[in-house]
Amino acid sequence: MPTAPEIEPDLALDTPAEAVYLAWRRHPDLKRIQDVLGRQTTQQVAEGRLDALDSAWQRRVDEVGEWLDVATQARKAWIEAVAARQVVRFREAALTSAEASSELARRMVGVGNWSPLQAAPLDLATASARMDLRRAQLVATQAQMALMDLLGMGGSTAVLGLPSALPDLPASAMARSDWAGRLAAMQRQLPGMGGVRNRAASQAAFEVTAPATNSPRLPVATCCGCAAS
Repeated sequence: MPTAPEIEPDLALDTPAEAVYLAWRRHPDLKRIQDVLGRQTTQQVAEGRLDALDSAWQRRVDEVGEWLDVATQARKAWIEAVAARQVVRFREAALTSAEASSELARRMVGVGNWSPLQAAPLDLATASARMDLRRAQLVATQAQMALMDLLGMGGSTAVLGLPSALPDLPASAMARSDWAGRLAAMQRQLPGMGGVRNRAASQAAFEVTAPATNSPRLPVATCCGCAAS
């Protein structure tokens, strides 16, 4: 299958942090939050290191929540757009392989080594791979359009330059002790039942990435702040 020529991008977004900064620019009213937090903390949040932001700021500085929401949405849109492009590459490779197999089958039929019935499954696999690629291309286009809309570029003919694959995952996950410490600091800023609900949701999220069989459960806090087993 011929490969489409590369188009020179009008705007390169090599990292999600770059998308976050562009999204923040659409909200000049939130600029003062960056001034208050400072360049280092702002950069860490843009890079997705939300733990760098002291949870106390969310209660002391107005609109920090909105500022974080903008960052989170931009990162999510960038990741979805890059992931969709990566899927397109996988589907292209699958179609190339299927087409090669189908061509070989046709030659086998041509020389009388195979019957058309034996070659039919490979033709069907090629047709299926072609449809999968078209669906992946549609999803990738929609994801890129969603990212452009979020960055204020909706309706623009500009071409975004995105990486061909997502960044590598961290070598190791966050230790449970670190998770518990950061969660405790966050909960101190949450009143009453808000802290209980936060801990329950955090416990469930942590169990997804770090099975409880490897580590003890986090203590469940009661609304009075005491830990229950």
